[in-house]
Order: sequence, then C-alpha cells, then structure tokens
Amino acid sequence: MKKLLVLLVVLLIFTYLVSCQSKETESLEIVFNEIVLILPYNWLGNYTSYQELIREGDATADFIWIYHNKTRELLPDGGELFCISRRTGHVPQEEIEEWAGNSEVLYVTEDYTYILSIPTDVQYLTPNYDEYNKNIADEYYTLAEQLPEIKTSVKNFK
Repeated sequence: MKKLLVLLVVLLIFTYLVSCQSKETESLEIVFNEIVLILPYNWLGNYTSYQELIREGDATADFIWIYHNKTRELLPDGGELFCISRRTGHVPQEEIEEWAGNSEVLYVTEDYTYILSIPTDVQYLTPNYDEYNKNIADEYYTLAEQLPEIKTSVKNFK
C-alpha cells in the first residue's frame, strides 16, 4: 500500500511538471488573410483583435488591430499594441514611411503587402496614478516588448 501511495504521488508530481512545462512552450495563433502570427502564451486572455475592411474610392485595405484588454477597458481609445494592414500589390518601404509613421513592411505575398504599424502616441495608462494603473501599464509594456518576437513569427497561412 505504501509503495502504491508513493507511486501515485510521484505520478501526480510528474503530471503537474509536464503540464507546467507545456504551457510555457504553448503559443497562440492569429490568422489574418494569408498570414499567421504566433503570439507568446502570456498573451492568452490579455488581448483582443478587431478586423475591418476599409474602402477609399477604388482602393481597399484589410486591417486587424490588436489591443491590450485591461487598458482598453479603462481607455476606450487606447490600448492598441499594433495594427496590420493588407494592401494590394507591392508597397515599397519608402512609400509606407511617407504616409504612416512607425510602420514597416511585415510580409509580402505574390498579391499583397502586409504592413505593421505601432501607435505613435501613448496607448497605456501612465503608472503615476496608483498601483492598479502601474500594474496595467506594466502588463501593456510587457506585451509590447514582445513585438519583435511576434514579427519574426509571421508565416504564410496557405
């Protein structure tokens, strides 16, 4: 009986350790038209995405915005972490720099250019109000710091 109890405890500890380890290596995927972005696991429950097709004359562009949930709740016009737009054809970096600050070519397919834009203004709560706001600002900043990792994760969905 004692051996069975020890074996059961060892099995439970092993199961717990394996489940903790797998969560650290899990990731989240966002599919946007032909591309997939891989988000780190700590983004789970911390972001919201919003997609829209915008038409201006003969031109159309698909957009996806990624927001930090807690900041967005407190600042309805804030919380943006980044935006990706899909433009028809090849759009050179020089042209993007002319009409969009803090933007760059993220991915190019045969038919489209995907452009990554990050906000040019402050999108999070300033931490000097209270400890709660500081924690939210820190969480926003932690997610924003992972953008270089996300940029390198983009791959073609097709």
